[in-house]
Amino acid sequence: MSPTGVPVSPIMLSGSGRPGRNGPSRALAAGPFHTACALAMVISIQAVWPERAAAVVLAVQPQVAIGATNNPRGALGNQSAPAYEFFGRGAIAAGLTWTGAQTSHQLQYGIHVVRYAETEEANNVGHTALWASTLTLSPRTDLGLGAHASLFSFSAISNVNPAGMDANSTPLGASRGPILNGTATQMLTYQPTALARYHQTLSVGYLRPWDEASQLHRMLRTTLTLLGEWTRGLNTYSLAASAIDLVDLGGPTLLPSDPRRNRLLTMQLLGGWRRELSITSTIELRAGPVAAYGPDTGSLAVGPGAEATFSYRRLLWYATLTVAQRPTVNLYLGETLISDSATLRLDLPLNAWETLRISGLAGYTYAQRIGDDRFFLVGTRAYQLIMLGASLSYVPERWPITAALEYSSISQYGFQGAGFSYPSTERTIVILSLSGHLAWGEGNSGFARR
Repeated sequence: MSPTGVPVSPIMLSGSGRPGRNGPSRALAAGPFHTACALAMVISIQAVWPERAAAVVLAVQPQVAIGATNNPRGALGNQSAPAYEFFGRGAIAAGLTWTGAQTSHQLQYGIHVVRYAETEEANNVGHTALWASTLTLSPRTDLGLGAHASLFSFSAISNVNPAGMDANSTPLGASRGPILNGTATQMLTYQPTALARYHQTLSVGYLRPWDEASQLHRMLRTTLTLLGEWTRGLNTYSLAASAIDLVDLGGPTLLPSDPRRNRLLTMQLLGGWRRELSITSTIELRAGPVAAYGPDTGSLAVGPGAEATFSYRRLLWYATLTVAQRPTVNLYLGETLISDSATLRLDLPLNAWETLRISGLAGYTYAQRIGDDRFFLVGTRAYQLIMLGASLSYVPERWPITAALEYSSISQYGFQGAGFSYPSTERTIVILSLSGHLAWGEGNSGFARR
């Protein structure tokens, strides 16, 4: 779920903090891992260059919405309003897509404005910018590059997207000012045969408060993932290795100061098996070791990680259930956690013409704080998170508009322990929105193709 609510894909742009003690110099000193990641991105960007013959499409997506929420500020610490407060929201996004024979490029910008009926300090304006490029290096190799940056507030109102909502962390916090969040991503896919595929992803994310007086920390996250898949009949076997390097660049915090958590490197190696049970159903299992390394103390702890997914998909609808234990990064709290989660997603049409659809999400997460054990990855409970989302949308056959009734609920129950305390919060939102979809170029003349 995009913190700004602007309908763009959530990928990528890196920012930088103020030079000095807690600024970029500390991030650059993190070691050769970041240097190698930056070099890989520079080389990849130089490989993407537009060709002459191409199709260009300009798309514009305006939206107006009204709704109500019980937590206008999106605040932590059980500061929810006793009654629901109404709000109005307006947003517009404009994007330019350039498609050639072997490359495609997309640029997009969006802005949204939210105004509350009573809580004036919760009024906010958000911005989102997006760049995405894909390049076919060879018939078997594809390269993807992108960047995404957003300036948002915790009091922002987002559209409900059950298919893309993150059920492991909540975009709520104590900061009342704007927050800058950006990510840069590079992806490389190599498929030597129809039965084998290799995929590599590198992303660098940065989060910082726009206001220096905010209680949020400046966080830098680097993620590297390597994946190999091999298909044998109805079975697909996989091996995935990933590393997450989370660096705290400083600032006030909701949690007590702990110098041992200025940097944490989490690694995971999972072997997987996926089988097509039938034309409509699929099961996937993945399991392997998880390790957490603290460079400041030299401690290394190891524990198990696992994930099980069952998918049922028909021509017009699908349902997916995922149960997992894995490390997750909560940038809003500035920590890497071990999360035990269960997530159910559903999307289906309610009529034969597919003009009326319903989609939903139900997620539960039990997050554990990585302990100080030097040998086994033992966690102490941090918080429980319950997330619900539902959307009922109507798309007329002859008009490029979408009317939607959306509902979302976030409930986080924090725990306290020796030397740490996690906040609790709750936020429920009901939205009624009307969106337009207009496009010009390549077969479009104002009405976007469906």
